[in-house]
Amino acid sequence: ILARTRDANSRINLAAIHMVQGEEEKAFEELRKAAEDNPDSPNPPSILGEYLERKIWLDEAEQLYLKALRIDPKHAVSHFRIGRLHAAQDKTGQSESHLKEAIDLNPEAPEYLETLGNLYEKTGKTFDAIAMLERASVLQPDRAEIFIRLGNLYKQKQFYERAAMRYWAALDIDERDPRAHRLLKELYEILGQQTKDKLQQLENQNT
Repeated sequence: ILARTRDANSRINLAAIHMVQGEEEKAFEELRKAAEDNPDSPNPPSILGEYLERKIWLDEAEQLYLKALRIDPKHAVSHFRIGRLHAAQDKTGQSESHLKEAIDLNPEAPEYLETLGNLYEKTGKTFDAIAMLERASVLQPDRAEIFIRLGNLYKQKQFYERAAMRYWAALDIDERDPRAHRLLKELYEILGQQTKDKLQQLENQNT
């Protein structure tokens, strides 16, 4: 294909092959060539940025993500990648802005929702985190981990019945998951004690 055209996707795929084979410089060169041959495509700089981010070359990765967004301000995956990068750098405001933009552009990407949920949880915005993870759970209903995390967040806010429902959802996916069984046991102990306390309170009032 590349003998006949300047196809960006073919060079991106070739770069991926080089990366799997451990030939990083060849991979980077293919992506640079793809960007040079296709200056109107945001994909080559964005993907090169992701490779550099994995190598912890964060400043270089950020500049490539910004370059991709200058080419196409509506490039959802570049908003996601730079938002993820800023989250790792504790640039909370910038991260949230880019991740929200990525979700607005592509609301069906569970990875975007989960990453923003992680940011909200990290910054103490528990209900916002719950909202993002609930949306992610609808798109990935077979991931027990998401339901366990939701149960933990509901438990943190003392919404014990909702927490129990999410733990049961995790067990529906994998009934042998020891975490879900342990968390349910702890939760029902809390609910049992609350019931005892309520009964004692009612008895005292009646007396």
